[in-house]
Amino acid sequence: MGRVVDGRVNGAPFAGIVLTAGSVLRADDAAGPVLSKKMEDAPIAGWYTIDGGQTPEDDIIEVKRERPPRLVLV
Repeated sequence: MGRVVDGRVNGAPFAGIVLTAGSVLRADDAAGPVLSKKMEDAPIAGWYTIDGGQTPEDDIIEVKRERPPRLVLV
């Protein structure tokens, strides 16, 4: 999904990042990867998603760099 360019994501003002965690191959509910895929298929204006998989902590650098006004963790 789109990234922040000049304060905008996919042409809309940057609203935030959804950082998901989980695995479709493990025994968890896979809610994070499923949501991330749905957001990639049907983008929400101003938002983008990062599928953190089993190690979402590896994506914190990107979150810090983008400085989102809102961060949703799933």
